[in-house]
Amino acid sequence: MSSPSQTMLIWEYLSRHPNSTAGEISDALSLNRSYCNKFVNQLMHEGFAHRVGGKGNWKSPRRFSVNPELRPNLGYDAKKGSPATKRFKKKARQKLWNNMKIERKFTISSILASIDVPKTTAYSYLAGLRAAAYIEMVFDGKSVKGKQNGTTEHRYLLIRDTGRLAPIVRKDGCWDQNEQVLYSFQTVKSGSAPTAQHSKGGVNHDMV
Repeated sequence: MSSPSQTMLIWEYLSRHPNSTAGEISDALSLNRSYCNKFVNQLMHEGFAHRVGGKGNWKSPRRFSVNPELRPNLGYDAKKGSPATKRFKKKARQKLWNNMKIERKFTISSILASIDVPKTTAYSYLAGLRAAAYIEMVFDGKSVKGKQNGTTEHRYLLIRDTGRLAPIVRKDGCWDQNEQVLYSFQTVKSGSAPTAQHSKGGVNHDMV
């Protein structure tokens, strides 16, 4: 398959957001749309994902969900669920959240500049926060403006700052440690953030 970092991001996003289009994945992860479309179709042809809707045109793009019984080999750590890995995720999550709170408006590069966290981890965490309406995209990286170091990045704005502790991305939403509520994932439309719904409880395994 292609680059493990990008393919892993796409797989993790689709696993947490069933019934997604390649365009929605591209917008959420700031990845090339044709690349996302090609890889999602590859997952479908190899049996790791299946089509769940859409006519396959620009008005009604195809929607996909993963096959819960299968998992592609994308370079995942075999000890992904180990205590050491969970501690790393906790520290990385908190570092990212701290920098978001400081900057308020940020890019992936800006929040990673002062911390040692993999870019793939940051992309995955921001995708979860955006889907739960903690952050919103305020700059479309496809525009000719806003270039940084010769490349163009999406810019995000922190719109829900609930406190010191970083939200935990789970399978069905973000668990807010400060408010002790679960903000459910919603469909993220291009260039906008969803209105989150929240409910008490909601205990699942941490994703990021």
